[in-house]
Amino acid sequence: MKKVIGFWILAALIFAFIFLGFNTFFKSESMAHFIWNMNTFQGRFINLAEDIPKENIFGAYALSIRDFKQHSTRTVSQNAPFYALIAAGLGATNFLIFVFANKFVERLRHRMIYLTVLILGIGARLFFAYHTTCNQDLVWWYGHMELIEKMGGNIYQITNYNYSPVWYFIAKFCYRLTAAIPQLSFMFTVRCLLTLIDTLIAFLLVRLSKMITWVPQYAIALFFLNPVSIIITGYHGQIDNISVLFLLLAIYLVLRDKNKNFYLGWLLITLGIIVKHQIIQQVLIYSNQFSQSRKKIFLLFSITIICFLLSFGFYWNGSISQIAGHVFGYGGMSRPYGLISLDVYPIMAVIHKYLFISLLLIWPFIYKTAHILKSSLIGMLLFLVFTSGISTQQFVLPIALGALQGSAGFFLFSTAASLFLFGDLDELKMYFFRGMTWNYVWFCALIWFLIELNKNSSKEAANIG
Repeated sequence: MKKVIGFWILAALIFAFIFLGFNTFFKSESMAHFIWNMNTFQGRFINLAEDIPKENIFGAYALSIRDFKQHSTRTVSQNAPFYALIAAGLGATNFLIFVFANKFVERLRHRMIYLTVLILGIGARLFFAYHTTCNQDLVWWYGHMELIEKMGGNIYQITNYNYSPVWYFIAKFCYRLTAAIPQLSFMFTVRCLLTLIDTLIAFLLVRLSKMITWVPQYAIALFFLNPVSIIITGYHGQIDNISVLFLLLAIYLVLRDKNKNFYLGWLLITLGIIVKHQIIQQVLIYSNQFSQSRKKIFLLFSITIICFLLSFGFYWNGSISQIAGHVFGYGGMSRPYGLISLDVYPIMAVIHKYLFISLLLIWPFIYKTAHILKSSLIGMLLFLVFTSGISTQQFVLPIALGALQGSAGFFLFSTAASLFLFGDLDELKMYFFRGMTWNYVWFCALIWFLIELNKNSSKEAANIG
């Protein structure tokens, strides 16, 4: 009895220690400076006029700061006791579950791991969503929504919007929701939606882990607590995770029912491509994995392309050139990253772009692994290694698939990409990490790519032997 009482007293002390520590941390000057540093672009955009054109990057940040000040009424310091209470509760509860180990508590422990990961992952994303402005991409969407509400008409005609109509309708819903609930900002609402998407991905990873005999707790933690996915969803507010969700759902269904859901899986990947077409190679990887018929593969791929084009149907009239230029012609940004660094002349950039597109389309037919998860992961890494244009949000593409394996390459890439996002001026803007450059991330992506290729080659050699 005394021993049990002692454990409860120790749990109370742990609760108090964690609460005081986190409360002090969130109320500290360091935290206040961190938030100020992010929201003002290291102080550079602190006094921007609100009438700057929103298509300009300065105008985007001016709008972002205005929107943030209008809606985020509570500071990190004011919310500190609440955050500290959650952290302390999780810490003390996990301690007690660990101490009182029996068969019932053992089952409870597994559930508590999931709950802890979910609370921390959702909390981290919503922390950034509420207390920070956002990346300029999200503000440009907001500016587009405002312009459409005032002027009406075709979004592709009156703006340089370069995303799909599907995302436009989702963003429009978020905009209307914030108009109906003034306490919510557009930036916060979108990032809440993307947090929900990440949560659904986490549940899918648990299901997939059980199918491939990988530890589910590892998979959900490696994805949901990964700084790359937290930053891209919680701060940046980009939509790449929606396409990843459709891809994982397709893979899950086809594996669960032993290829019976092949066409449903293909349809889901097509929907993911319609949302954001950067995963277009995945429909070829998927089709080639489960079908031996080249005619069938090319037919399905052609239908996918037709569906993608038809999704713009309401906007073709009068805006074909804008859609072709802003959407189809967009190839990412030119950064000092990997092979892009060699594109010193415009003609070299053009050649690189079309060689890269050709490689994406040919690769599924010249390289295939024994498992769709491995094939899809290598396809994502191929994209990151040979791309002709890159943006920071694309670093999240292989994270969910990589979390199902947890290889050395995964940890190397996650570490490099996380440190880069910590210091990047478009992300967390932490001066200490500014030394991590684009090419460090590319090099780690290359190492991961080569590791996965070598693993597959070794397995094939073992099978042949």
